[in-house]
Amino acid sequence: MPKLIRKTADFIAHAILAAAAALAIGFFVYADAAAQGKPDDNGEAADGILVLTGDGAGRVTEGFKLLQQGRAGRLLISGVNPQATDREFMLAQNAPPALFRCCTDIGREATDTIGNAKEAAQWAKEHDFNRIIVVTSDFHMARSLTELRMAMPKADFIPHSVRTLNSSDWWRNRRSLRRLGVEYVKVVAVNVRAFGDWLNPFNDGQE
Repeated sequence: MPKLIRKTADFIAHAILAAAAALAIGFFVYADAAAQGKPDDNGEAADGILVLTGDGAGRVTEGFKLLQQGRAGRLLISGVNPQATDREFMLAQNAPPALFRCCTDIGREATDTIGNAKEAAQWAKEHDFNRIIVVTSDFHMARSLTELRMAMPKADFIPHSVRTLNSSDWWRNRRSLRRLGVEYVKVVAVNVRAFGDWLNPFNDGQE
């Protein structure tokens, strides 16, 4: 019995060490990819542009820039403060009035990334969009894409990262490390959830 206990304890210890090593490697892979702005925007056209509001400046501005360039014909800005009117938001973001009026939809229901994905799925369904450019901060892109793919498994997403991290020395910046560490925990959690959905025999992937 003691021998069996020792073997079990050794197995558990090795499993914990292996899991810790995998998480550490995963963090550096995730963080370096985010700092490099990967995955890259391939420059292709799409049906619509999705901007996810939140921590990190420049997302809305970048969304309108892509709209002006003709990358897509319509823009959804998801997660806007419900207290702000359309005009107040347009002025605060210095948005082009003509593009704002003709081609922009404002989503006010989402309060987190899960909500963003649900709001985007409804918008895409209403407009029959299957190819969407996703605009969010570099550190937020990995989790956003996972949430969106769970909400819209048949859609094609083109990532367009707004750069907030220094690609050459992100590991030396405490603020960047803290932000990446917190986000990585969320990335792991959403991937565990996605794997659970994939294993679920009652999940037919339909929205």
